[in-house]
Amino acid sequence: MRIVEKPAETRSCRIAMIVVPDKSGQTDIIGKMTDRLSRTAPDAGIILIVPAPRMDEIRKVIKFNIDAYIAKNSNAILRIHNEVKKLVSEHNINVFRKRRNLSLYVLAGYIVLTALSVLIAYFRFPGYF
Repeated sequence: MRIVEKPAETRSCRIAMIVVPDKSGQTDIIGKMTDRLSRTAPDAGIILIVPAPRMDEIRKVIKFNIDAYIAKNSNAILRIHNEVKKLVSEHNINVFRKRRNLSLYVLAGYIVLTALSVLIAYFRFPGYF
């Protein structure tokens, strides 16, 4: 938890993977942990790796702020890999969207200033137009 609470660079994508044990008495601890994670780092992706028989129980207890529930079986590693790739891609898309919007605002400002300067020049120096 200490690692997640530290401020990170804005370029980094945070992903937390939590493995739920086979014992059935620890669902409250997992719920508190995911709640605390979502409060301290709301942009972090949370992946729960759950034993297959307990999947429905865990989904009922922990409903919010979980990006993926992955069953612990033979193809869990492939599913984890795909989910991590998806979360990193979403993060990169958001970063590029912010950069694009900033560039568009700068371009729009430049166009408005150019149009205003041409308009002022038109009224100030009508002989040139």
